[in-house]
Amino acid sequence: WTEHMRQIFVECEKQGVTRTDMTTVLKELKMTDGMEILFQCIRDHKDKIRVFVASDSNSWFIDVLLSHFEIKDLVDEVHTNPAEWNGNLLALERYTTNEHCERCPSICANLK
Repeated sequence: WTEHMRQIFVECEKQGVTRTDMTTVLKELKMTDGMEILFQCIRDHKDKIRVFVASDSNSWFIDVLLSHFEIKDLVDEVHTNPAEWNGNLLALERYTTNEHCERCPSICANLK
């Protein structure tokens, strides 16, 4: 998946898609029904709840969305593919290599 997304972001750069363009699109996303209630419950009981994000997306997307929805303060740890901007290219790295499972290169088997 990460390699596929790398190729997508290279193509986006070739097509002139900018960081601002991607930010605008991400901020158009809406929470799935029930998520606002869930995050309010987490906020109300944060002293008793730890929140971990495990995603095969990337750190930049997650950071933009957590900030946009004003829930960044609720998340204790994020485990995802690192991403950083090099000009107008969102460059991705793998979170880790999966040495425990031959079915996929996903991060799931590497979380402990």
